[in-house]
Order: sequence, then C-alpha cells, then structure tokens
Amino acid sequence: MNPPGWSPSHRALLRCLLGAAPAAEGVAWLRAADLDRLDHETARLLPRLYHQLRAEGVAEADLPPRVKGLVRHTWTRNQALLHEAAPALAELTRRAVPWRLVGGAAVLAATGGDLSARPLRDLDLLVRPADLPAAAEVLRAAGWRTHVRDVPQLVQWFHRVRWTAPHGLLDVHVRPLLEDRDSANLAFTGSGAPTAPLGTLPAAR
Repeated sequence: MNPPGWSPSHRALLRCLLGAAPAAEGVAWLRAADLDRLDHETARLLPRLYHQLRAEGVAEADLPPRVKGLVRHTWTRNQALLHEAAPALAELTRRAVPWRLVGGAAVLAATGGDLSARPLRDLDLLVRPADLPAAAEVLRAAGWRTHVRDVPQLVQWFHRVRWTAPHGLLDVHVRPLLEDRDSANLAFTGSGAPTAPLGTLPAAR
C-alpha cells in the first residue's frame, strides 16, 4: 500500500532507488521528468538516483547534464556546511563534551560518506542536557548564532535549538524524539568520542 498522495511517478522513482527496476527505467524516468518542476523532496533524491544508475553501469553521457550539475552542487554545499561546523565540533571533542551526529549527516557517515549523494539542509547534533551550556558556549565562540536567549530553559520544552552561520544551519538536540524527555535514554556508549565525527566523512570524488 502506497502513502496517500503518491503519484505513479513517485512510485517509479522509488523502485529505481531501491534497485527494484532495471537501470533503463531510471534513465527513462530522468529523461521524462520535468526537472524544473519537481517538488523539493523529490529533487533531493536525484543525486542518490544518479549514483545508483552509475553503479549499475549507466554511462554518464546517458544521464541529463542537469543531474550531474545537481550532484556537483550537492557536494559543494555539503562541503561548505561541514567546513563551517568542523571547528566547533573539534572544540567539543577537545573539551571532552560527547556529541553525536544524527539525521542526514549520520546517514552519510554510515553509508560511506559520499557528500555528493545526499543534500544536507543542516547538521543535527545530539548532546546530553548537562552539556548543553558548554555546547552553546563553543558554538558562539566559533561564530554560530541563535535567537534563543536562554538555551537550557528552551530545551526543557522543545527538543532542539537552531544555530545559524554564513554557510549553514546546525540543530542541537538533547532528545532523540520530541516526546522522549527521559535523559536516561541519552546515555552514550563507548569512550565518549563521537560515533560519526566529520573527520570520518571522506570527500566525494
């Protein structure tokens, strides 16, 4: 059963992304799609489809140049975001403040770290509630800004605080889920080092 609102085009794209359709079907989908009118969520899947088809042996010349340009744009934007965040995350590690990447960046790290395969709107960072003041201090020192005046007070009622910088957004979370207020569920395993530091994300080729 398909989610409400899914069009035949969405279902065809999903089949291609899951490898459930021949590569030729993915090429045909790209050639038939109006790339200027795709909704945002569908457009974000195009880099993944590009890599899927290339892995299946489709020649680059057989794919629309627009898609290759989108892949390069994705790599560039992601690099800028990671470069912006890296000093703050390195400082958190230096201060022995445990942190975790969650969301899209964690998916990238877990699947090989190809920065051209998935556009990142922002970075999602998980820290323990007790470490939130230290994390806020580090982010401010690194040039990140938030409109929230009392960060610890806000996260008593909300699950994250958004920070901005010239080249990106960073959301600091203290709960994996909005409904989960039990800090015991945030117990970090291992030595306390990040499970997916930015330094482990290889640059795309």
